[in-house]
Amino acid sequence: MIRRFTPTLVRTTRRLTRPTGLFLRRTKLRLSHEGVELTGRVRIQRRTRIELARDAYLRIGNAHVGSDVYLVASRGARLELDGFFIGHHAVISAQERVSIGRGTGVGEYAMIRDSNHDPKHPIEEMRFVVSPVTIGENVWIGSGVSIMPGVTIGDNAIVAGSAVVTSDVPPNTTYAGVPARKIRDTGMTPRTA
Repeated sequence: MIRRFTPTLVRTTRRLTRPTGLFLRRTKLRLSHEGVELTGRVRIQRRTRIELARDAYLRIGNAHVGSDVYLVASRGARLELDGFFIGHHAVISAQERVSIGRGTGVGEYAMIRDSNHDPKHPIEEMRFVVSPVTIGENVWIGSGVSIMPGVTIGDNAIVAGSAVVTSDVPPNTTYAGVPARKIRDTGMTPRTA
C-alpha cells in the first residue's frame, strides 16, 4: 500500500483545506501522516508530491522544498533530508536509504536514487540493485545532477550542474562531467559546531 499525499492539500478532522500561503503547516502534516517527522523550520511549496509506502520513514529538517519536487520512499525505506534547500522539480527516491546532510543544497531538476535496474537480468524482470546514498554536510548539488545508487558524497563537496555521479566524491572536492570526475579541491574549511 502506498500512501500518496500532496502537501498543498492536507486532511483535517473536518474537511480538506488548503494551508495558508505557499508553505505547509508542519503540524498538519505530522498529524495526518505517520512515518513523517518534520523538525525545525520546514517549508514545502505547492505541487510537491510525497509518496510513502507502508513502514517508510521521511524526515525533513530545517529545509525549503521547492515546487514540483517528487519524494518517494518504498516499503521500509528511510528518506532523511536535513539539507537547507531542495530545488524545483528535483526527484529523490529511496528503496532503502537516502540521507542528505545539514546545510546541503540540491539544485533544480536533480535526481537522487538509491536503486537502479540490475543490468545482469533482462529489463522485463524488473530486478533492482539497491545501495544507500549518503550526502554529507554543506554540499552543493548543481542543477540537473544525477546521483546513482551506492554513492557517498563527502562534506563540503561541490557537484557541478548536469554531472552524473557514479562513484564516491571525497570531502572538499569539486566534481563535474559525465561520469563525474574531480576537477579541483573546493578550498572550503570544515564547519565547526
